[in-house]
Amino acid sequence: MVVDIFSSKGSHMPFSRMLPDVLEELGIFALHFVFLCGILFLVKRFRSRLLALSAAFLMPFFQLFFVWKVSIHSEVFLSVALAFLLTVQIRLLDLIPFHTEDLLFLFAAFLFPARLFNSTSVLLGHLWLFWLIFCTYHTAVRLSLHSLRGNQFFCYLSFVVLSVSAYGFFLAIHFAVPFFQKAFGNHALALVAVTGLYLLLGAGAVWLSAPSFGGCRGKAESAREKISGHRILLFSMLRSDSFVLYSHVPALFHYVLPEYAGVSLISGLMPGFPGDPAPVFPAAVPGGLL
Repeated sequence: MVVDIFSSKGSHMPFSRMLPDVLEELGIFALHFVFLCGILFLVKRFRSRLLALSAAFLMPFFQLFFVWKVSIHSEVFLSVALAFLLTVQIRLLDLIPFHTEDLLFLFAAFLFPARLFNSTSVLLGHLWLFWLIFCTYHTAVRLSLHSLRGNQFFCYLSFVVLSVSAYGFFLAIHFAVPFFQKAFGNHALALVAVTGLYLLLGAGAVWLSAPSFGGCRGKAESAREKISGHRILLFSMLRSDSFVLYSHVPALFHYVLPEYAGVSLISGLMPGFPGDPAPVFPAAVPGGLL
């Protein structure tokens, strides 16, 4: 049950009465989102880079036209500011190697009317905002890289940063604009001042912390290369003969156990290790017979 603020009696409204409006709002966003995904999917297949970029600019143009038709001027300003902030932060983080058309898709998907999720906000609060960011970002990664493999952590980290930034944007507009309005005596000027100040603070905070995130990405990529090398080594060991298999075991344990531990645990069990007797397998025997 929710309170019906439009009733003079202060009555309550059941959730089921608002459910059709919520489904309509989510359906409108889903329709626009699928349309944007279709454009990006086609853009990725253009051979001409100039043609691809020209077609990619249709995405933000289409969304901006939609927001302009259904919103007042202040809402258009807030929608563009939020989409711009999130897109700039994604570019500054640079955790995923997005191209220009991917950034245009993200900007267009984040560009939605402020009043679009009115009923959804009543039922879910700001959960719809987090869901929108999560779906949009992960879809962009899949369309750009064709897979999330090896990038799940960076997607989650980006999602957390973007969600905190977007939630703070709504809080700043709600609480700071009335305060600035009293100081300036003008609502439009206060709205522009708060929005501009938050854009500078949000982008600046991400820009200052970007080197730390970049260091995490470098370490993760280095670890991924080591794991990939061990995977290739293990695959080659399973396909090789026994002598080659035994001779490569220390390399497999090089990053897992200290050298002395690997030798003490394994060398006594397998021939061919330093300090052991000569290999029991004669070199003249074909590898396939061992």
